[in-house]
Amino acid sequence: PVTDYHWKHIKKLSQVTPHLLDEIEHFFGCYKDLEDKIVKINGWGKRTETFNYLKKAYKRYEKNTGN
Repeated sequence: PVTDYHWKHIKKLSQVTPHLLDEIEHFFGCYKDLEDKIVKINGWGKRTETFNYLKKAYKRYEKNTGN
């Protein structure tokens, strides 16, 4: 959140505390448990990988919604 005072200073993953990274990883590891879905955690990737995943997800969204 670029406008949030608590987070806007963070520009790189290395600026996030290890504890918070663990919390985020834990959340994504178990948030689908109630739906009996399996989530595979692959760790933290590079920034470029993230943008590639986001682009692919956006294209799938556009294809599936017609937007």
